[in-house]
Amino acid sequence: MEAYDIWRDELTDEEYRAWKRLMQKINAVELPLAAGDKLFIEKLIRPLSEEDQQKALSYYNYVWVEAALVANQPTHRGEQAGRNAANSWLREFFD
Repeated sequence: MEAYDIWRDELTDEEYRAWKRLMQKINAVELPLAAGDKLFIEKLIRPLSEEDQQKALSYYNYVWVEAALVANQPTHRGEQAGRNAANSWLREFFD
C-alpha cells in the first residue's frame, strides 16, 4: 500500500485508478527520486491528461539528466543539480 493511499476515500473509483496509474509512471522514472519529489510531481501533474502526464515526466527526466551532466560533479552533487533543475522546471511550468 502506498503511503498516499490514506486519502483514497476522497476519490471516485475512476479518479483513484487514474491516480494509481500516475504513481506507477512516477515510480518507473529511472531517477533517484525522494518521497518528497514524488509527492511534488504528483501534485503538479495530476490534473493533466494521461498523455500530458507522460510528456511532463519525460521532460522532467530530460531536464534532470541534462543538468546533472552539465554540473559534472560527483554523484550526489550531480543528482542535486538535476533535482533542482527538474523541480524548478516543473514548478515554473505547472504551478
